[in-house]
Amino acid sequence: MTGEYATVVGNASALPVFTPPPTPTPRPDFEMTYAGMDSCVGWWLEFKLKNIGPFPFKSYSIVVKDITTSTTLTASDNGFTDMDGCLASGIIASLDSGKSYTLSGPIFAYNPNNHQIKATIALCTENGLGGQCVNHTLEFKP
Repeated sequence: MTGEYATVVGNASALPVFTPPPTPTPRPDFEMTYAGMDSCVGWWLEFKLKNIGPFPFKSYSIVVKDITTSTTLTASDNGFTDMDGCLASGIIASLDSGKSYTLSGPIFAYNPNNHQIKATIALCTENGLGGQCVNHTLEFKP
């Protein structure tokens, strides 16, 4: 009946009641890729991070394992640092939704080129690894 409202006649209690499903709660998330290796006094791996969730990330933890030598390095901090050789570094306080940034990993005392690497990064929505945290792991050879 176009243009008219329907009217229920009779007992409406037998009609099913539609309850819409709850709106999904948005979750933090990110993408990570290996972005290269840099050096100065030591060598470090760099990771491109892209925030694909609705919340900014404010802290991180990284574990980099050189499977070839059984060496494990870790680091964590508030904010994100991109070291650029010996000359400069960039630092941001938060990785905002939709933004990308290169994170420099912990420093190896040797060149890990062509070694099997396993890197796990946790990004958290609050400083001090607080709030909601998301982990991603990547295996590769630099």
